[in-house]
Amino acid sequence: MPMASFARRSLHSANAGLVCGADDDGAARNEPMNGHAAGKATAAAGVSAGDRIERALARLDRTGPGWNLPAWILIGFLGARAVNAYMWYWGASTKHPWLDPPFGWLGSWLRVEVEHNPIPGYPWVVEHVLIPNIQLVGWTGFVVEAYLALVFTLGFVTRFHGWLAALWGLNIAIGNVGAPREPIWAILPLVVIPLLAGESRSGRMIGLDAGLRPRLLVSRNRWLRLLGRHGM
Repeated sequence: MPMASFARRSLHSANAGLVCGADDDGAARNEPMNGHAAGKATAAAGVSAGDRIERALARLDRTGPGWNLPAWILIGFLGARAVNAYMWYWGASTKHPWLDPPFGWLGSWLRVEVEHNPIPGYPWVVEHVLIPNIQLVGWTGFVVEAYLALVFTLGFVTRFHGWLAALWGLNIAIGNVGAPREPIWAILPLVVIPLLAGESRSGRMIGLDAGLRPRLLVSRNRWLRLLGRHGM
């Protein structure tokens, strides 16, 4: 299938730095040494804690997420990302500040949480902290969800944003606990779909990550290298 072939070629290019050993400890792996000599060499080089963390994460990421998969699974990863992007677009579009009333159904939903949420202390927080600050809560929700819709549409730093979206979805799911007509199967997708969209790293297939990742992997900035390896 042409789409699957394109996806595999894009991922192969994006992972080229790792496959070719484009990490800082490549030379050390090619020249084996005993433990005592290795310890002396490390001390002499003055390897920092940040360097050791970066190398450990690189070893964990060596195999990648497993792209030798059937075409229908690869297309499913892209589908999960599309569903995730639409989910956040819908959320932002139904509670933006220009609706009448402002933020749409958000205010009435917070009152539902006060009445029905069984988590100790949570209704008090909603009633005395969130509702009095509805402008801040509404703007925060709108900006976060519009941003998530945009980055998943573009396939930008997909893995990092998958975890960010999962945490935001968990926040929403906690508020939905105990609410009428909100069964558990309707709450779980708020966490599961973002994780699937992120951990599949579909931005490497079709998205900005495919072009940005090879450049970040060879960056002189440690944090950009970490973002390229583990955030995309």
